[in-house]
Amino acid sequence: MLKRFSIISALLLLSACGASEDGRNSNSASNNTSKGMERILTVSGNDADSFGGKLVLTEVAYFSDYRSSGKTVIATTDKLLDSVLGYNGGNSNLPFSDATRIVFIVTPFLISMRIGIADKSWFYNLACEDENFSIADCTEIDFDSTNRSITFTNTVAEFDPDDIESASTGDLTINGTITWIEGDEQ
Repeated sequence: MLKRFSIISALLLLSACGASEDGRNSNSASNNTSKGMERILTVSGNDADSFGGKLVLTEVAYFSDYRSSGKTVIATTDKLLDSVLGYNGGNSNLPFSDATRIVFIVTPFLISMRIGIADKSWFYNLACEDENFSIADCTEIDFDSTNRSITFTNTVAEFDPDDIESASTGDLTINGTITWIEGDEQ
């Protein structure tokens, strides 16, 4: 089942790193967004100390129907969102530095997360299913697009022990809220 989660998450992450879509919000580079506003999620688990026990996200894009995946939020650290979305002249290469880089993709039924510090990367995924193994909304994620927020309550994102490119050594439990404003909506 973990392999299925990883495949779904990887597909969503890869599609998020592609070129921009038609209809991009022209406000994304202006002051009408919440860029720079800190959203702090607390984390616990084997790897939490590597991130100081928290994830600080400062850029958010909300899509009402991202590439036919439904409601989607992509949240990142400083100066990373435009690169992830391919809005910087078509260059979707992620900037490399010693700073912490986080790409966090959330839908009501999925989390895909990549955290990078210097030359190490940690990957975590969560995909929710019902009793028939069909995709279903996650009960640990309150995705409230009306109030422009996503709240995580003891949400466990899984690591893949077979992923040799990931420094992850265990699952990561997430608590906190990601918010956005109208100017962040694409």
